[in-house]
Amino acid sequence: MQYTRPMIDLVLEIRRRADSELKPSIKLANTSLLEDLANYFPKTKDNVCKTLIKEVLFLAGEPWSLLLNSPPETIPRQVTKIYRGQTQLVDAFMAEKSVPPKTQLMYRGHPVV
Repeated sequence: MQYTRPMIDLVLEIRRRADSELKPSIKLANTSLLEDLANYFPKTKDNVCKTLIKEVLFLAGEPWSLLLNSPPETIPRQVTKIYRGQTQLVDAFMAEKSVPPKTQLMYRGHPVV
C-alpha cells in the first residue's frame, strides 16, 4: 500500500485524536493500520475522528472503503513478500498462487525418495 501525502496527514491527525490504547498501533509501518482503523471506527464517539477514518479508507481505495459497511472477515489478508531486496505487500491468496508446486527429483529417469 502506497500512502499519499493527504493520507499521511490524515493518519497523523487520527493518531493525535485517538485514545491512548490505540495510539501505539497507529503507525504507517503497521501493515494492519487500515484494518485497525476500520475496527476502531464503530467504537469511537469522536465524530471528527470518524470522519477522518472514513476519508483515509476512501483514499485507500475500493477494498478498504468497503470495510466500514462489511464485517472484518471479508478483509483480504496480506503478507509481506521480499523479492530481490524489494518489499511488497501482496494479498495472501496471490502469494499462495505464486509458489510453484514442489517438483519430484529425478535421477536417471527414476524418482528420488
